Amino acid sequence: MTDTAFVVSAEKRMRLAQPLAKHPDTGADYKVPDATVPRKFDCGGGCAVSTARDYARFAQMLVNRGVLDGARVLAPKTVELMTSDHLAGIARGPVYYAGAGYTWGLGLAVREDRGGAPMAGSAGDYFWPGAFATYWWADPKEQMVVVSMMQSPLGRHYAQLVRALVYQAIVE
Repeated sequence: MTDTAFVVSAEKRMRLAQPLAKHPDTGADYKVPDATVPRKFDCGGGCAVSTARDYARFAQMLVNRGVLDGARVLAPKTVELMTSDHLAGIARGPVYYAGAGYTWGLGLAVREDRGGAPMAGSAGDYFWPGAFATYWWADPKEQMVVVSMMQSPLGRHYAQLVRALVYQAIVE
């Protein structure tokens, strides 16, 4: 993941996507933190900056049970723990992150069953909604990885639409 960091370097600054200036529905200013300025602490939940390619490689490594380009990155047991239910009936939090039909693995929302979720998917798929409308999911059953990245306050809405379109396109 050569393009993933907590601060965008000067030589990569021109590659940084710029967000919408205004919220399309409300007209309010829409700002995201400046990724070229170091934060007080590094956090993956809203501080890391990445590319679609790096996200896709990470997700593909998980689908491959810890292997990417022939190299073992994580142990199969680690991937199993990441993509397994660790709540066992404990309240799952707001639908915004996981909600109905999903539980939490180690750092990922994991789909429990085929039905019962507010979005298309397969039992065992997993995802993470990054800050500022980045979104990826992996579906081991379909051997599929999808990455959606937009700097938009409406990104959560589009993530579910993209999922629906992708699953509707599967014919076999």
